[in-house]
Amino acid sequence: MGVPLVVNFHLQEIWGGQPKYADMLSRELVERGVSTLCITGRPMPEWGPAPYPVISVPTVPDREQQPYEVLPKELLWDHADYCAMQAWPHVRGAVAAHIGSADGVILHGHSLDGALVAARIERRLQSAGVPMQVRLAATVHSLGIEKIRAMSVRSSPPLVNQLRRRLLLEAQHYTRAGCSGGVVVATNFARDLLAKETDLPLPSITVCPPGVDHQLFHPRRAPDELEQFRNDFSVPAHAQVILSSGRMDSTKNHETALRAFARIRKDCPSAYLLILGGGSNGEDHAYRRGLESLAAMLCVGDHVRIRSGIPHEAMPAVYRSVDVLVVPEWFGHWNMTVSEALACGTSVVASCHTGAARDGARMQAVVIVDPEDVDDVANAMKHVLCDDTVRDRLARQAIAYARKLTWSRAVDVLLGQLREAGSAPPAGG
Repeated sequence: MGVPLVVNFHLQEIWGGQPKYADMLSRELVERGVSTLCITGRPMPEWGPAPYPVISVPTVPDREQQPYEVLPKELLWDHADYCAMQAWPHVRGAVAAHIGSADGVILHGHSLDGALVAARIERRLQSAGVPMQVRLAATVHSLGIEKIRAMSVRSSPPLVNQLRRRLLLEAQHYTRAGCSGGVVVATNFARDLLAKETDLPLPSITVCPPGVDHQLFHPRRAPDELEQFRNDFSVPAHAQVILSSGRMDSTKNHETALRAFARIRKDCPSAYLLILGGGSNGEDHAYRRGLESLAAMLCVGDHVRIRSGIPHEAMPAVYRSVDVLVVPEWFGHWNMTVSEALACGTSVVASCHTGAARDGARMQAVVIVDPEDVDDVANAMKHVLCDDTVRDRLARQAIAYARKLTWSRAVDVLLGQLREAGSAPPAGG
């Protein structure tokens, strides 16, 4: 294929997904002169003005988003069909406008939601007799299997098994439909797990981690940056700061960071814990109040700062100003917080369930911990915080590792897979 039209399907309503991933990938495609359309489940205000069209479609009929633990069965089963029906007029119009100017269409699904919707749109385009090559590609990581496993510690086994069976059924259906562009995953671990849990052959699974915006996330600190950080968060000049960053919800497991911090306070009297998150819905506020109550109960409230709604563009200065980032999340296919912090030269202690942490640990850039073991998290935090040599080594390795994470490579992989597929019969053909 030459220069195609790329339609990115990025739906967040049920299985999550990184809006930054879809945005940065789309921006890189536009810079390459590739026509790009992004179909999203809801507008994401942090994207800002985009140099490509963004179409927001309803993904769940007449229902509010619900926690994973209480999703009704039919919501999962009907989700992809409903999404495809809503997205179809927009995709059909974009394809019609590019007939004669684009050398084919790439339907790129991000996460399980996007992959399944892309497969349904592909069948519709074929039925409509579109006079262009249509290819499927997907960045699906591990099809949510890690997430289902993590849920098992807090959910009933019947629900976990039901969701697992549904995921594997959809994965098998998607595989048999034919993903001519292959599947991209973020880590070697995800590749091996995906091949084991589905009938996808290993050669069809490419490992390519998400990139980092290196213009924004870098280790060069501005002259007054540290002083401004300490003023903004009311942290004394002599303090050592531990950061726990991520959405204000239970999946990010800020509670374990807080409990681990309480256990090291005696040995690290100058330490402060900063918990930062985004979001403005009721669940966010309720979760934050729970963290504040826990800090008071643990008698560390005077050394804990909890803030919400931190702008994305403000985070590089935060990463460069803290001593340690701790990420004890229950699950995470990649976690761009980790990779962006590494690009800033931040020492990172992260969950063994986080893809970026697993890959970073192979480069000795991250300290891995068990998020279910508070002592393990506490010991790692203390070890990094109290040893300048360890922090310096981690910072050097972090910067070296993060330099390899580029959006240009992610786009090369996506377009390269489609070039390889160009000589193959179309999916389902």
